[in-house]
Amino acid sequence: MTTQGKSDDDDAVSEVRLTRRRRVPIAGYYRDPEGVPEWKLDTHQWRNLEIAYDCAIGNELRDEIAKLVNDYFYFDQIEKNSVLSKDALAYLSSFKKQATAFVEMLLDNAPDTAALNTRDTLRNYYWIDPEAPEDDNFAKLAEKVRSLIDAASALANDLNEGRDTKRKERPSAWDRMIVDLSAAVARFGLPETVNKGTDKTVVDDPSPFVRLVMALQSTFPADRRRFHFGLDGAPSYAAAAGAVSKAQSAFRNHIETRDAKSPTE
Repeated sequence: MTTQGKSDDDDAVSEVRLTRRRRVPIAGYYRDPEGVPEWKLDTHQWRNLEIAYDCAIGNELRDEIAKLVNDYFYFDQIEKNSVLSKDALAYLSSFKKQATAFVEMLLDNAPDTAALNTRDTLRNYYWIDPEAPEDDNFAKLAEKVRSLIDAASALANDLNEGRDTKRKERPSAWDRMIVDLSAAVARFGLPETVNKGTDKTVVDDPSPFVRLVMALQSTFPADRRRFHFGLDGAPSYAAAAGAVSKAQSAFRNHIETRDAKSPTE
């Protein structure tokens, strides 16, 4: 094991206080997630990471890795629970149609006799609510519903303006964690390159960084893991190396596309 960085010989569990998380673009419509698991390791688990990486991981780098992983858990859950803009727009369209029909019902604009009689029976005999408005107040209720329709239109406009038509170019939360992790270890002079081999060679042990990623994932909850398997179904260093390299490429492509769209001075 190399000696870069300073290892923590204390047996206490490593505690990490998270600051406000970075807001990264998510190609969807979402709310802040709840119940995101917290990631932290004890000394023995950190030792296992160091053995896999063949490098000492000092306290400062440990804190940075913990922050990156917890950010990954947070944004990964957002991605899993997010709604694509197109689905949100479809719902808003349906909602506006139904709300408009409700306003028409309130304002006596029934399309035919059957609708008119059914509407009156519903409103006058089945809507048993002491707080229900009198007939002369239905216009006020209709106005409130119209204001909700206007709000739905405003939300639809915002979703259309912010809609990402090139979602495939965006790095995922896992991609971003891999890129940030490689940058973090590089700042400490530790290995971050990926050896994928060639079409004619098979790499069973591609690089210390890939071993670190695989060992790191073994500490994640099952639903947060991105294990990569070979043709025999077993965990494969070569497959993992390809996945890590792909994540880095996805990030670079996103940055290049973003910068190309930015106005030049």
